[in-house]
Amino acid sequence: MTSSKTWLVTGASSILGAAVAETALQAGHKVIATARNCTKAAEDNPRILQLGGSWIELDVASPSTTKIVEDAVNKAGGVIDVVVNNAGYSLLGSIEDMSEDEIEVQFSTIVYGPVRVLKAVLPFMRMSESLARELQPFGIRVLVAEPGSLRTNFWSAYVEPRAGMNKAYVGTPWKMSFELSRRTQGPSQAMLSNVLKEF
Repeated sequence: MTSSKTWLVTGASSILGAAVAETALQAGHKVIATARNCTKAAEDNPRILQLGGSWIELDVASPSTTKIVEDAVNKAGGVIDVVVNNAGYSLLGSIEDMSEDEIEVQFSTIVYGPVRVLKAVLPFMRMSESLARELQPFGIRVLVAEPGSLRTNFWSAYVEPRAGMNKAYVGTPWKMSFELSRRTQGPSQAMLSNVLKEF
């Protein structure tokens, strides 16, 4: 990371998203950070503003995502070089306990959300010469990073079905694996920052 680039980081209110945003800012890049609640996100992650980043309110489950991101990029000068689709949450429960509405919102967040963001930024990225085979002719490099188990708030910020857990699952491997996952500890945030610097 030598020349300054403009980054868009969705879900920057989470530990992982905030670490990505802060690492990019510390390396001299510009960062547009997104969160569903910017006021709370800025309070929880003050270094993003202190380091020169900016926040925009964005719920990627909303169809208005593409327009909001387009406006934010235009406001930032019409240039976007790096996009980190990090927004998401976990809906934990058995299929029979989840309502169709809950599944639809989850699907809209983790599937349609990244698509909406990409639809907004790709025209700008093509213009700035900034996925893989499809975008290779435009000089756009696509990377899927799977960091594994990290000390984040992912497991404490999960959503359970409104119906609760079916009693039939109490004491089953599914329930036990869920409890174990919540206790799993991964590498520290400092280690994560070192990994991100390699990108």
